This record gives sequence, structure tokens and C-alpha cells, in this order.
Amino acid sequence: RHRQNLLDRGMSEESIKKYRLRSVPTTFGGAIVKKISEQTGITDFSGVAGFYFDEQTLEWSMTFQKYHKDILIPYYDYDGNITSFQIRLDTPLSSKNDKPTRYISFSSVYRNKGTSASSTPCYLHGTKRNNILYVTEGGLKAMVAQSMTGWSFVALQGVANQKGLEELLGRFQGNIVY
Repeated sequence: RHRQNLLDRGMSEESIKKYRLRSVPTTFGGAIVKKISEQTGITDFSGVAGFYFDEQTLEWSMTFQKYHKDILIPYYDYDGNITSFQIRLDTPLSSKNDKPTRYISFSSVYRNKGTSASSTPCYLHGTKRNNILYVTEGGLKAMVAQSMTGWSFVALQGVANQKGLEELLGRFQGNIVY
């Protein structure tokens, strides 16, 4: 269902793979953390958004909920490293001002040894018109646009979240920003 949603937006199979877009895992977070630990040797996830220490199992876990069946959207820095995740909810949540919320950050801020997600910009390096950078709101929107045009994009997680944008723009080698 999520793959078809992305294809219907204009993304290609190659772009879905390139951006590592996935459905939120339906397995419990502890199993995923164990697999990450086995593959990387990392055993302490303190300070990593979305991870927390479960006092009942005495193991690290992730804040994926079994009822979430949504799209996991990675945010990339200028060097191509994943810095955070945003989740596109299939079913919007009600927010404080009664406007439905479709996107949430992957965060564990209210959990034991958890932390908040950083709302850093998502940089997508294009293959065409490399002297021009387009700034938009929303990582998925930027991924669709970059997939369709080949241009470079920066996406913010909401128009008010501009932390890190100035630094990223300073690293951009082009001379035109829209």
C-alpha cells in the first residue's frame, strides 16, 4: 500500500530504494534494536531519537507502535548521512489546535533515556542544474520533486524549523536558491 502511494505521487521504484523509504516496522522495537546491535556492535543507544531503555525488559527498544502502519521518511544531511526520521501517518492525529497532524517526528523524548528528534533539514543532491537549490517544506515532497526533476532540494520539517538551514546553505556550491 505504501509503495503504491509513493508510485502514485510520481516516484519511481529506483527513487523509493535510493531514499530508503519504508513502511514503519510492524515488529516490536526491541527485536529491531537487537538486530542493529548484532550488525553494528552498538549496545548503548543513549541520545538517539526514537530509542529508549525499557525498564521492564531491561533492554533498549524503539518507539514504533504496533498500531502504526505508516511511511518512515529518512532525513539526510549534506554528506548523505541519515540525521532523523519523520513518519507520515496513514491516519492523521488530532493536534492541540484540532487540526489533523499527518507527520510526526521519530522521537523518544518522554521515554526512559530517550531524546527528542532534531528537526534538521533534509538535503537531496540532484544530478541536474547543480548550481540551483530549491528549499521546500516536507521531506517526502522534496523526494518526489527531486525524483521527478533531478534537481537539488532541501526540505524543512515545517516552515518554522529552520535550524541548520543556514549552515547547509553555506556548504552548497551553487549560486541560486529558490
